[in-house]
Amino acid sequence: MGTSESHIYQYLRMMDSLRGPSIPAEYTYMSYEDYVLDRGSFETSRALSVEQTALVRAYSRTTRPKVKECYYNAQSLALFDPSRFVYREGWAIGSTIPVMHAWCVLDGACVIDLTWRQGKFGGRNYATTARRIRGVLPAGWEYLGVSYSVPEIKEQLRVNRAWCCFHDNWRQGHPLLKNPRLAPRETPISLGLCDILRETV
Repeated sequence: MGTSESHIYQYLRMMDSLRGPSIPAEYTYMSYEDYVLDRGSFETSRALSVEQTALVRAYSRTTRPKVKECYYNAQSLALFDPSRFVYREGWAIGSTIPVMHAWCVLDGACVIDLTWRQGKFGGRNYATTARRIRGVLPAGWEYLGVSYSVPEIKEQLRVNRAWCCFHDNWRQGHPLLKNPRLAPRETPISLGLCDILRETV
């Protein structure tokens, strides 16, 4: 699948376009959609080895995942073994529409998402890791994100005293949107719907 065929890419392009053509003077990015489009990368993932599966289970014996707490689930996993897990944050699409989300990548190759499950969401026995995303991605699922280091996670915990999203850090004035760009912003999509909605907000 090419980038232009990705549901997440199309969604982020549309949402960024709705914000208008001009970036505010104090920022280098128009939005977090713009930020992830510039700095993010899509996940490719492979099945876990026996040793990797045992590592994820070892984490699960010490920390239970929480319902609808992807930032806690992914950041605490990254802190469990920083040499193996990398924290990633961006947008993902499972069974519905693209949403802001967080997950980890194990050994640079395997997506570990202990928040979402294939099929039924929430419900009884949520704390088990059965049907979690561990390695192989279900058909049609996409993950597009940016990596953040353990020191960055710890600093955000120190400042905010909470497991927070990097991509909506209003408490500190959205510092990521002031970072240098890697590439020029893509021209906003010219869609009748986008133009109409932009004029009404």
